[in-house]
Amino acid sequence: MQPTEDDWFDDTIQTYQSKLIAYATRILGDPDRSKDAVQDAFVKLYQSDRSKIQDHVAPWLYRVVRNLALNIIRKDKRMIQFKTSEEIDDPNSSQQRETAESLFEMVHDLQPPKDELIMLKFKDGFSYKEIAAITGLSVSNVGYQLHHAIRELKQQWEVQTTGN
Repeated sequence: MQPTEDDWFDDTIQTYQSKLIAYATRILGDPDRSKDAVQDAFVKLYQSDRSKIQDHVAPWLYRVVRNLALNIIRKDKRMIQFKTSEEIDDPNSSQQRETAESLFEMVHDLQPPKDELIMLKFKDGFSYKEIAAITGLSVSNVGYQLHHAIRELKQQWEVQTTGN
């Protein structure tokens, strides 16, 4: 039995809401404004034709949230803030915290869109194709940008840890 429109919509909210808020917060640095962007994305989802997006709802939602968040930044002319403390899994391990903070700082210092691509790939677990759908880049450009971002992070890490 096919779920009703309302059931599908409720399930989609349940599945993606917290992930989208975290994603928007990484872009905006403001959980309250992120919740507004996600709410607006779900309004757009509700108004959209389910049959046209249900097979790729995650990349569609991420792209809508991304565009809404970038519109907020443009409107407010604000700098993007990245809250590393919310991203650290084990706050009891000071060495792990320092390592994670260093890595997140290095990711944050990457030039756009490399910073966002790294987070979409390694934090959110999206494929190159899904990242391309979210960002509007081609799949090959996503691969190229990620390759260079990883190489840049590796070089920065080596300098930081070995001093060379």
